[in-house]
Amino acid sequence: MGMIGHFIAYDETTLEQLITAQIQLESLQPWEHVEVDIDKTWHAIHFTLTNCLGNGAAPLGYVVPLLNHQQLPLESYGAFYVTSAQTKEIAVTLQSFNDIQLREHYNMSALVNNNIYPLFAEEDAEDFFAYMVEHFMALRTFIIQTAQQQKGYVFYVC
Repeated sequence: MGMIGHFIAYDETTLEQLITAQIQLESLQPWEHVEVDIDKTWHAIHFTLTNCLGNGAAPLGYVVPLLNHQQLPLESYGAFYVTSAQTKEIAVTLQSFNDIQLREHYNMSALVNNNIYPLFAEEDAEDFFAYMVEHFMALRTFIIQTAQQQKGYVFYVC
């Protein structure tokens, strides 16, 4: 197994209840409602878009939100949220962002040198990019659809 990245869309009311700890994420059983699974590419996508191990500037820092100030408690790794307003901001950017733009940000050496999960030095750069872009495009679709529904989302790893 491994550390798999999962995304779930929530309406703003539910997100606000999570943020203010009126409800706990575990009570919503997020593992039963995963809308997109980006497998083990979550850290590589985040680093490729932001050139940061965690956090990262908006709007690309919200795509895979490893944001210290937007964290929710959840088991061992925690979870991170993105509001509906932030989701709209990301969606505008992602409308024209495709595999070509992702390729422009992609730097296999930087990923390996920064110990980005799940990479190792012998990984084939082209094979990994193909694996990553497949999951990025699924995530892109999810974010655009979530914005159209006027929702935000939660990201967690398990």
